[in-house]
Amino acid sequence: MSIFFPAGTLHSLDANGVPQPVSPTDPMPTIGGTFKLLKDDTTTTNSTYYGQAIPGTLTSAASWQITRVDSDGSIYYAGAGAFNQVWDNRSTLVYA
Repeated sequence: MSIFFPAGTLHSLDANGVPQPVSPTDPMPTIGGTFKLLKDDTTTTNSTYYGQAIPGTLTSAASWQITRVDSDGSIYYAGAGAFNQVWDNRSTLVYA
Protein backbone atom coordinates (compact mmCIF):
# COMPACT_ATOMS: atom_id res chain seq x y z
CA MET A 1 0.00 0.00 0.00
CA SER A 2 1.28 3.47 -0.75
CA ILE A 3 -0.06 6.81 0.34
CA PHE A 4 0.82 10.43 -0.27
CA PHE A 5 1.50 12.77 2.61
CA PRO A 6 0.69 16.52 2.52
CA ALA A 7 4.23 17.54 1.63
CA GLY A 8 3.89 15.46 -1.55
CA THR A 9 6.46 12.87 -0.51
CA LEU A 10 5.71 9.30 -1.43
CA HIS A 11 5.64 6.75 1.37
CA SER A 12 5.05 3.06 1.76
CA LEU A 13 3.75 1.34 4.88
CA ASP A 14 6.02 -1.23 6.46
CA ALA A 15 4.76 -4.49 8.02
CA ASN A 16 3.81 -2.58 11.19
CA GLY A 17 1.88 0.10 9.28
CA VAL A 18 4.57 2.74 9.83
CA PRO A 19 5.11 5.09 6.84
CA GLN A 20 8.54 4.76 5.23
CA PRO A 21 9.92 7.19 2.60
CA VAL A 22 10.25 5.74 -0.89
CA SER A 23 12.41 6.95 -3.75
CA PRO A 24 10.45 7.40 -7.00
CA THR A 25 12.90 5.00 -8.64
CA ASP A 26 12.28 2.20 -6.10
CA PRO A 27 9.61 -0.43 -6.76
CA MET A 28 6.58 0.05 -4.53
CA PRO A 29 6.12 -2.81 -2.06
CA THR A 30 2.67 -4.37 -2.10
CA ILE A 31 1.03 -7.45 -0.68
CA GLY A 32 2.15 -10.30 -2.91
CA GLY A 33 4.46 -8.26 -5.15
CA THR A 34 5.70 -4.85 -6.20
CA PHE A 35 4.47 -1.94 -8.29
CA LYS A 36 6.44 -0.25 -11.01
CA LEU A 37 6.54 3.47 -10.19
CA LEU A 38 7.08 6.26 -12.72
CA LYS A 39 7.64 9.93 -11.98
CA ASP A 40 7.32 12.83 -14.42
CA ASP A 41 8.19 16.34 -13.27
CA THR A 42 8.94 17.83 -16.69
CA THR A 43 5.73 17.55 -18.76
CA THR A 44 3.67 20.16 -16.88
CA THR A 45 5.09 23.21 -15.11
CA ASN A 46 4.45 23.16 -11.33
CA SER A 47 3.09 19.58 -11.35
CA THR A 48 4.65 16.17 -10.79
CA TYR A 49 2.91 13.01 -11.95
CA TYR A 50 3.34 9.66 -10.24
CA GLY A 51 2.12 6.47 -11.84
CA GLN A 52 2.10 2.97 -10.50
CA ALA A 53 1.20 -0.31 -12.16
CA ILE A 54 2.17 -3.96 -12.15
CA PRO A 55 5.72 -4.42 -13.50
CA GLY A 56 5.67 -5.03 -17.25
CA THR A 57 2.55 -2.90 -17.82
CA LEU A 58 2.88 -0.84 -21.00
CA THR A 59 2.59 2.92 -20.53
CA SER A 60 -0.15 2.81 -23.19
CA ALA A 61 -2.27 0.31 -21.20
CA ALA A 62 -5.29 1.45 -19.16
CA SER A 63 -3.85 -0.17 -16.02
CA TRP A 64 -2.18 2.70 -14.17
CA GLN A 65 -2.98 4.59 -11.00
CA ILE A 66 -1.90 8.17 -11.65
CA THR A 67 -1.50 10.97 -9.13
CA ARG A 68 -0.66 14.61 -9.77
CA VAL A 69 1.09 16.60 -7.04
CA ASP A 70 1.15 20.35 -7.63
CA SER A 71 3.92 22.64 -6.40
CA ASP A 72 1.63 23.99 -3.66
CA GLY A 73 1.32 20.45 -2.21
CA SER A 74 -2.16 19.76 -3.59
CA ILE A 75 -2.69 16.11 -4.50
CA TYR A 76 -5.11 14.90 -7.17
CA TYR A 77 -5.97 11.45 -8.52
CA ALA A 78 -7.00 10.56 -12.07
CA GLY A 79 -10.05 8.30 -12.23
CA ALA A 80 -10.62 8.46 -8.46
CA GLY A 81 -7.35 6.57 -7.91
CA ALA A 82 -8.39 3.43 -9.80
CA PHE A 83 -5.85 1.37 -11.74
CA ASN A 84 -7.57 2.13 -15.08
CA GLN A 85 -5.65 5.11 -16.45
CA VAL A 86 -3.11 5.41 -19.30
CA TRP A 87 0.28 6.78 -18.24
CA ASP A 88 0.91 8.18 -21.74
CA ASN A 89 -2.17 10.42 -21.31
CA ARG A 90 -1.25 11.75 -17.83
CA SER A 91 -1.16 15.43 -18.80
CA THR A 92 -4.67 15.39 -20.35
CA LEU A 93 -6.50 13.27 -17.76
CA VAL A 94 -9.15 14.68 -15.42
CA TYR A 95 -7.87 14.93 -11.84
CA ALA A 96 -9.95 15.39 -8.70
